[in-house]
Amino acid sequence: MKTTFTPKNIFIMTFMLFINIGIYKIQAQTPQIWKRYTGEITDPNIPVLPNYSYAGYMRGELEIPEGFNGRVYNVTDPTYGAVPDDENSDQEAIQAAINAAEANGGGIVFFPAGEYLVNTDPNNTSPITINSSNIILKGSGSIPGGTIINMKNYMRLPSGASPWDNAPMFIFNPINTPVVKSTEITKDSKRGDNFIYVDNPVIFLKAKYCRLVMSANTAANEEYLDGKTPRNVWTSIIKNGVALQETHEIESIDIAKKKVYFKDPIIDNINSAHHWKAQTFTLLENCGFEDIHFKANFNESFKHHKNYIHNYGWKAIKMSRVAHSWVRRSRFSNVSNSVKITASSYASSLLNILVDGNSGHALSIVDGGSSRILQGLIWDNTSSGQWHGADMSGKACGSVVWRIDAQKKYGMDLHGSMPRTNLIDLYTTAWVSGAGGHFSNLPNHLTGLTMWNTKRISDNNTTVDLWRDCGNNYCGLAIVNPIIVGYHGNGSTTFVQSHVKYEESNGTKVNIESLYEAQLEHRLGSKPTWIDIALDEWNKLKEDWYATDTLELKPTGDAHVRSGTYGNNNYGKATNLEIRRDGGNYGRKVFLSFDLSAVKNLSSAKLRLTSNNSGASNYDLKYVEDDNWNESTINWNNKPSASFSLGTQSGGTGGMEWDITRQVQSEIKKDGILSLELSAINWGVYSSVFSKEYWKQTSRPTLIIKVADEELISIDDAYVRSGSYADNNYNNTNLEVKNDVVGFERETYLKFNISSFDRKIVSAKLQLVPKLGANPENNVTHDVKFVAHDNWSETNLTWNNKPISSTLLDSKVVQNTGNIVTWDITDQAEIERLGDGYLSVQLSSNNNAYINYNSSESGGYKPKLLLKFANQIIEAPINEISVPKGIETAQTLTNVDLFSLFPNPTTNYVNIQWGEIISSYVVSDLNGVIKKSGTGSNSEEMTIDVQGLDKGIFIIELYNNNTGNRSVSKFVKE
Repeated sequence: MKTTFTPKNIFIMTFMLFINIGIYKIQAQTPQIWKRYTGEITDPNIPVLPNYSYAGYMRGELEIPEGFNGRVYNVTDPTYGAVPDDENSDQEAIQAAINAAEANGGGIVFFPAGEYLVNTDPNNTSPITINSSNIILKGSGSIPGGTIINMKNYMRLPSGASPWDNAPMFIFNPINTPVVKSTEITKDSKRGDNFIYVDNPVIFLKAKYCRLVMSANTAANEEYLDGKTPRNVWTSIIKNGVALQETHEIESIDIAKKKVYFKDPIIDNINSAHHWKAQTFTLLENCGFEDIHFKANFNESFKHHKNYIHNYGWKAIKMSRVAHSWVRRSRFSNVSNSVKITASSYASSLLNILVDGNSGHALSIVDGGSSRILQGLIWDNTSSGQWHGADMSGKACGSVVWRIDAQKKYGMDLHGSMPRTNLIDLYTTAWVSGAGGHFSNLPNHLTGLTMWNTKRISDNNTTVDLWRDCGNNYCGLAIVNPIIVGYHGNGSTTFVQSHVKYEESNGTKVNIESLYEAQLEHRLGSKPTWIDIALDEWNKLKEDWYATDTLELKPTGDAHVRSGTYGNNNYGKATNLEIRRDGGNYGRKVFLSFDLSAVKNLSSAKLRLTSNNSGASNYDLKYVEDDNWNESTINWNNKPSASFSLGTQSGGTGGMEWDITRQVQSEIKKDGILSLELSAINWGVYSSVFSKEYWKQTSRPTLIIKVADEELISIDDAYVRSGSYADNNYNNTNLEVKNDVVGFERETYLKFNISSFDRKIVSAKLQLVPKLGANPENNVTHDVKFVAHDNWSETNLTWNNKPISSTLLDSKVVQNTGNIVTWDITDQAEIERLGDGYLSVQLSSNNNAYINYNSSESGGYKPKLLLKFANQIIEAPINEISVPKGIETAQTLTNVDLFSLFPNPTTNYVNIQWGEIISSYVVSDLNGVIKKSGTGSNSEEMTIDVQGLDKGIFIIELYNNNTGNRSVSKFVKE
């Protein structure tokens, strides 16, 4: 029987209980269906929720370990041969390290910080494979400065293979497994039982896992369709019937009673009349992929089912037949799909995941009859959202999608092929769903789906029919009678009630925030520690993934000088900076200059140089006090004198770094200009490093500046009070917040000046510390809302003249006095930085509990806005650019000052003006790879469409076929 609890019902009950207290705002209530689950009430009209709490690593009971017993296999060990940050493939080395770990019973395959290249062969069809238990692929962090695995090309589809199952880059899958043995299930078992009756229990004596299988059977349709009639085009379920399977870990075996006991309960009723079988099953265990940034290179505009490349060419990880395994704390960029867990996998987790870059096909997938899989704490931050969201399909059961942030696209995916009894918990989405699946394999989900505290951020109002028959093959999401609790958002979402089993609190989030967490705590008696650990990691990673807090400065000047008869020569335009300690005509030294005026909040500073011809010399970097030199005029005879050494480095190929933090700090306090001299220590050895004129941006001299968070104190802050106090101004040391009857209600307003920042804000956190009134028993939530008008002042703000608040930016529970509370307002801060440069917000409450914060006028714990900024590369003007051989086909490389390009940076088009006829053009990246080329306008002006390019820096070359001249410049695509 379907029952609906509406906000009206709850209001009536609340008003009856608390009318004498005078509550004027409805607060989130403990849902009735939760009370039914815990036994607090026994209303037969309210269904009993399935127990979803067994999902995840070790069935949610234990934390994924941080320390592992076993040997570490470092991929950069010469035995294996991976070399980060070069241009050679590391795939064979990675596979060799994995093979070594497998040969020795397992271990940690470790990736030191740096970038590793895989799939460099565009014709490759072979993934990296892991075929044994106890193999953990571990990087040095998925944040900037950590480990990157760069998949250079899409995975080629083997000849004759199905385009629906192209290989990913990494596959976990057991091989040479024992033969599967099977026996009939002889008696019924109920949902929640932890045992089955079988004909031959002996086959399980040496087995660890058991797979339960019900082959397609139309006799089961009535139960799993809950009496609903399938549409005619759903041919799989109509002709063949429901097919089910689930996997369990064996606890014990009772041979006499022919019973097999499991460590987790049966997910749904087992009807022995439907010919269920129990099978022995072998799974990989304790396999992991963690702390790695997997970067693919899918950069086309995604088109659904355009070809196998768009659909499946850029997949990262597939875990088949695994148990107690995981992928965590990892980032996936420009991928078709991040992770797929399949093939009857069991009790495994996908946690703390960022999927970003160019939008692709799918966010994450659980299918293939897998059971008890947790997909949690996943952020879809791709350019326009993945086409399909987090998925549970293909007989998946007992699984959970938990705390998903996917605000740019359609929502969760239920891809059909008979998933059942799964939970969607705290999914934030733009639309109702991103579900797919061929129409013959629908409905999208059988019985047992619960949607808990889903938030739809789109502001349109919509009505959803979950069993709609529109007469076409596809009529939208089709679910068999789900339970829906706390569905809310910016617009109203109304579900057709005849196709819902039970609905409660539509439009209002319920105060059992996460059903998965609540059921897990209820089952275990206390919340397992891994939940808070994972949430803390999640909050930190969401800042750190983008908060590179790095400023890369290129030299304003660099040149080498040469002794002897070359003493008056200038080498300011050379692409190499030459070094040699010698006499006569052979001595050479390098000078560099950096403008530090853009540096604020310095944390560290390192000079990075890249060797071109390393020789065998060691290098000495010295400070130069005299900044009055210029790269176009400096020579050996007029060079400034160097003073003290800032450090020495051994010669070698690749990059070299000097930590010069103290000297940079000193120069910032002086004139803001830093000059340096690089000389050789060894006699008679020639060597060189690349200059700022070199074509490859990443090889140029770079001063890498790490900056601390920017902390802003509010420039205006005050609270207002309603009723008879509505004309009062409260510009004092307190900021008060309370939701109450007229005369007692308070709201706080804050304003910050962010106009001085020229870098993109990637993290903005409002930080306040309650000094009075906070108590965890009050369950107080404070909302931060955007205020569009900044023309208010703390000295005259009142309730009657307060500006109107609008968009809800973030909500946080305020529990304890003295504890920092932070609200994430990043998106709005960046909008205001690009606007008028002022950010105003309002702080309000859902509760009549009085809470007091310090204002900017107080002695401590003042309101702060903590800002982090995107990485920025600051280039000095370059008169000429040296480009790779093979591109140099024109006779003359003209000065870029003759070239006009606007806007720069750009997002869509570049407009070009040149003092010559434009016959043709070439656009290439900084590695010399041509991204776009074409015929020119045969005039001195033209417009080029660059919408299809990735974000980054590009070189654009114009050719005049009549004169043989060429103009070269750069532009930034945002």
